[in-house]
This record gives sequence, C-alpha cells and structure tokens, in this order.
Amino acid sequence: MELVFLPLLILPFRWKNYDLYDWAITVFYVSYACFLVTAELPQNGRLGHFYLGIPAFSYVAFIFSDWQTHYPEKYVRVLGGLGVSIAYISLLVFF
Repeated sequence: MELVFLPLLILPFRWKNYDLYDWAITVFYVSYACFLVTAELPQNGRLGHFYLGIPAFSYVAFIFSDWQTHYPEKYVRVLGGLGVSIAYISLLVFF
C-alpha cells in the first residue's frame, strides 16, 4: 500500500508552480495516503485498483490538468478532486 505515495514524487519538481488549490489537494492526498497505509484493508485486487489507482490517477490529473486540451482545465481539476474525495470518503465509511 506504500505505492500510494508514488505520485507525491511530483512535488519536488513542481512546488514552485503550485497555487492554493494545488497545495490543498496535495495536503488532502497526503492525509488520504497516511490513512490508507494505517487502515486494515482486505487483500483484494479490485480494492487495490479503487484505493490506489483512482486516487493516484486523479491526483496526477489534477496537478497536470494543463497537459490535455480536449476538455477545459477546470473540469479536469474538478474530476481529479472528486476522484480523491470519493475514495477518501469511502475509506472512512467502510474501513
């Protein structure tokens, strides 16, 4: 479960360009990752995809929302925040 900290490797390279929302989602993601590492989760591949893959991809999509041009940056940031929030809320409710 320590792989949840892998997207935080972005931080040393992009911290100068962060605004308030980037720092807020980073603090939220770090709190999620710390809670996930300490939680007692059953070993299941589907739970791993939900609790590792979706929040990590959502965090990276939030931070690098300017890399894609098909959708507005605002929508990608909202979806990234929702991905981390939904996984965190379900982790708090179920475990």
